[in-house]
Amino acid sequence: MSEIIYEIKNLVKSYSIESQILQVLKGLNFTVSKGSSVCIMGPSGSGKSTLLNLMGALDQPAEGQVLYYGRNISDWTEDQRAFFRRDKLGFVFQSHYLLKEFTVLENISLPAYISKKSKKKILEKAQFLSESLGLKERIQHYPSQLSGGESQRVAVARALMNEPEILLADEPVGNLDRKNGMIIRDLFFELQEKFRLTLVAVSHDSFFASAFSKIVKLEDGQLKDL
Repeated sequence: MSEIIYEIKNLVKSYSIESQILQVLKGLNFTVSKGSSVCIMGPSGSGKSTLLNLMGALDQPAEGQVLYYGRNISDWTEDQRAFFRRDKLGFVFQSHYLLKEFTVLENISLPAYISKKSKKKILEKAQFLSESLGLKERIQHYPSQLSGGESQRVAVARALMNEPEILLADEPVGNLDRKNGMIIRDLFFELQEKFRLTLVAVSHDSFFASAFSKIVKLEDGQLKDL
């Protein structure tokens, strides 16, 4: 039986908008097994990104728990959450958030510099990832010189720099055409096998979602299997 890496229990998240309370997640429950791939689908505004932010310790629930190997993330100190985000998670977003004044190699390397690893090891790992993701000829280029697909590959490489256990992706092909979207989708699963990742993605693209081992739909604050 697969080990449970995430367990979501009775998760509630609300926002206050113009003096009204909008409940986005309504007592949501689900689990993610170690090494699995889960895609969360749903229309804009359904709370997909909110859920991913809670799983990534970027936000706190109003009620309920996000458990990582049985430990409630909300009980951790901010330093513990920061360590979790830095060393256990890799984030990939729809917008690449690449630093325009940095080269491809420097953008990929950035998370490791924050972790204060040695410069030699950082450069070796960044070069290995750039080659693994087909960016070897682009490492001295700047973001303005890259295509959308290349920029997203740089973002994926950066997310893998600290050897995360979990890759969280928020609409990773949302800004890409079908061809590049397919490349990124296939890349995710090549990397999952190579680095033994657990994948959790949010997407409205059924073609992208079709490759995942589990697809769920966020509807009216609850998750339903598809």
